[in-house]
Amino acid sequence: MYQHVVLFRYGQGVGEDVHRRIHDYAERIRSSLDGIVSYAYCRNLNAKSADYPYAIVAAFDSVESFAAYAAAPIHRRLVEFSMQYIGDIAIHDFDSGAGPVGSAEGDAAWQGVRDRLKALMAPEDYETYYA
Repeated sequence: MYQHVVLFRYGQGVGEDVHRRIHDYAERIRSSLDGIVSYAYCRNLNAKSADYPYAIVAAFDSVESFAAYAAAPIHRRLVEFSMQYIGDIAIHDFDSGAGPVGSAEGDAAWQGVRDRLKALMAPEDYETYYA
């Protein structure tokens, strides 16, 4: 399963209207794109991670489904809208079936996933996320 975790904090002046629009984008993404196992816009409950109080947490059934999501117009609109309000962002993508972290097997699987993403994604999308 391919997982996509976007942690972020907003700059100044973000009100309920912005949260509502991002929530609505998340709902439309979840209901309109194939291969999404879960997709949530959420607020962090852990006070020790206060630097990133908000997140988009998504799981996809395959790398191919993630690549389709990354290129989808609804995802592009979400990114365009939200980036005007986000002050700082951290993205963590991983394939939970890629093998043990730090092992030769895991490293080879990790590289294989990156190679598949590069083959599946438009060059500008790959550069945005992984270069």
